[in-house]
Amino acid sequence: MLKKIIILVLICILCILCIINLKSTVENFDNKDKINIVMSCDKNQFIGLIAIVNSILKHTNEENKLFFNFLVDINEKPILDKLINDKFKIKNYFIKEIEIDNNIVDNIRVNKDNNIKNNMNFARFNFENEFQNLDKIIYLDVDMIVKAPIEDLYYETINSKYPISAVETNNFKDSVDISNECKKMYNLKNEYPYFNAGVFCTSLNYWRENGIKEKIIEIMKKHKKSKKGLFELGTQPILNIIFVNNFQILDKTWNTRGLGCQKVKSEIINRAKIIHWSGPDKPWLKKGRYKNLWEKYNLL
Repeated sequence: MLKKIIILVLICILCILCIINLKSTVENFDNKDKINIVMSCDKNQFIGLIAIVNSILKHTNEENKLFFNFLVDINEKPILDKLINDKFKIKNYFIKEIEIDNNIVDNIRVNKDNNIKNNMNFARFNFENEFQNLDKIIYLDVDMIVKAPIEDLYYETINSKYPISAVETNNFKDSVDISNECKKMYNLKNEYPYFNAGVFCTSLNYWRENGIKEKIIEIMKKHKKSKKGLFELGTQPILNIIFVNNFQILDKTWNTRGLGCQKVKSEIINRAKIIHWSGPDKPWLKKGRYKNLWEKYNLL
């Protein structure tokens, strides 16, 4: 009898410890005075994720204020957790495995580039549910290197009157990715600015309060049903439709693009706060471009 009582007591103690540990994790995750950075990818891009985290840590002046939130594919949390523990001495991170939302997954259609027809690319449409305790976030693609204090980007956007902040790339007239049918359907005027979605800051509370995810799914359904499609790429045109003419325009140095597909002037790269290997030639690939800029942060 005594043995059973001891076992029950031990089980209760273990349960209490688990609850305390979970509570601690949630409290860290819900810490409103943290600068929450969100990234999502599968294990094929963990090499890029580790490099960008390394670059952020090397340039920040406020590491204690940063909190990394990683969304990964199913069964890949232990892989990333080990990488982070092996390469960094940080505790300010949270890894979550993706919760598949069939309303998103079943309506994915990419006309042009199959490399972005990926659940992890479209995961950003469900951040409001994946990270239920977060509001203000900085989202970063993992094919990037950060060369300036990331907290500066946060402070530039924290009091913005707009629901999202990003770097303008061109306007809807020059965005050949979007069809004329789509432009008419959503009243996308030629002069309205168009942004790149590799770097953005947004309020997830705004998404929740304004039904942004539901609006996105409706666009995805219309795109999928359309004979030729409303646009060619994946998530970027949808975000531009949702936040048309309603975003804070960041300085271009916060998203210097094209390193993965074209020649970029050295003076532009030197001024950049974030360099972005948009395009197919990622720096960790054999045919990757501008490898020297990325390798100094590569830890794998």
